[in-house]
Amino acid sequence: MKEIKVNGWTFVVMSKEEKEKYYPTKDNSFTKIEYNNYLYNDFSRHQLYKSVGYGTVDFAIPQDVLESPEIQRRINLDNNLPVYYYGVFSRFGRILWDNDVRELLIDIILTKIEKNEYEEIIL
Repeated sequence: MKEIKVNGWTFVVMSKEEKEKYYPTKDNSFTKIEYNNYLYNDFSRHQLYKSVGYGTVDFAIPQDVLESPEIQRRINLDNNLPVYYYGVFSRFGRILWDNDVRELLIDIILTKIEKNEYEEIIL
């Protein structure tokens, strides 16, 4: 089991064998991120956005934006939720999607695994 720190937040990655041995009934608690690596999904949306460097996010979406057909289609098809991000280059806010930010987090974690920037935990 690997414990990986990303911007001060800790994430756990397990091999397929570890996952099946210690968490055999929790398949939907893991995301497959590589051939033999699974990310344990025990983190909140807040932790997801903060860990990849998005400072100011607003989980309250304006009603007119939320009701637009494009937004509703993406929410319903992908089970994907939006947030509003207020940053240096987007003062009036722009939409970020959980699945896109999750992919960014997975890329960061895989890079840290390749560089051996993790702590190995023996269970």
